[in-house]
Amino acid sequence: VSLPKIAEAPGRNQGGLFAQATLMTSERTNLELGLRFDYWSTQGKADVAADPRIRFVVNPTEELELHAAFGMA
Repeated sequence: VSLPKIAEAPGRNQGGLFAQATLMTSERTNLELGLRFDYWSTQGKADVAADPRIRFVVNPTEELELHAAFGMA
């Protein structure tokens, strides 16, 4: 879909939604899974996108938190 630049379009709609789940994998680690949905339309043309995200968190001590992440959003 070829959309005009959204800032220059005379009529436009846009919206987004983000959902996330956190799974405790152990006492010191967890896994976060997320998904972002975006919607936009200009001049009667619409498009959507879904961008996944995953993050692994390790707490080796109470003062230190390590993150490894991958995602589009």
